Parts: sequence; structure tokens; C-alpha cells
Amino acid sequence: MDEYWFEQKEWGYGAVPTTGKGAAFLIGYVLVLRLGLVTLIATFRAPLWAIAYVFGLTVPFLWICRRKTRGGWRWRSGSDPTP
Repeated sequence: MDEYWFEQKEWGYGAVPTTGKGAAFLIGYVLVLRLGLVTLIATFRAPLWAIAYVFGLTVPFLWICRRKTRGGWRWRSGSDPTP
């Protein structure tokens, strides 16, 4: 069975980490993103490389988050029952 790392948010769109793996994945993404941006900006001072870097990390990050979320992503208004 597929292990889920995230649960749907009660309000809005997306998910929140509910396991250690989900939290570690989120923290790792933020750290790699920050370290890479600091390095890119200090080395090249080219905003287009920074935009490409953010996009290149964020798209796979969101894809994995969506696949590892129980019930998928959809808009929730708080009163909807959790599937």
C-alpha cells in the first residue's frame, strides 16, 4: 500500500505534512532551495538562473507532495467532510 506523508488542508487548496517523512521532505526542500538561491545569487547575480532553479525544484516537489497526499488536492472550505 502507498504510504501517505500529507493530509488535505482543512481550508483552502493543498496539503500539510502529517508524518516525519513529509516534514523532512518539506524541510529538505526549503533548505536546498535557500542554499541554492544564496549560492546562485552570490555567484552569478543572474535572476533568470534563480527563477529557473526555483521552478526546477518546485515542480517536482509539488508533484511528489500531490502524489503523497491522502485524498488528493482540492479546494476545501472547512465544512466539507474529509474523504
